[in-house]
Amino acid sequence: MPTRQCINEFISIVESSAHVEATEQFCSQDASMQKNSHSPRRWLNGFVKRKRAALAHQHWLGDRIAEKRFFYDPDQRKTPIPG
Repeated sequence: MPTRQCINEFISIVESSAHVEATEQFCSQDASMQKNSHSPRRWLNGFVKRKRAALAHQHWLGDRIAEKRFFYDPDQRKTPIPG
């Protein structure tokens, strides 16, 4: 389980929109991610920047994210989000 300090630092980096930096700093090398019902994929194989509202469920091993699953409304892909 991550320390409170680790979680606070992670949240601060993500809220500043530094998602690539958060990924590099907090994800394990063999971490995976999954969106809705899609198949899991390797986390560090690339990062696409998109804005959309999502709920993320994270599985941490120590101070590193091992798995992350996003849940979002697929209809958001049809409507561009400004910003």
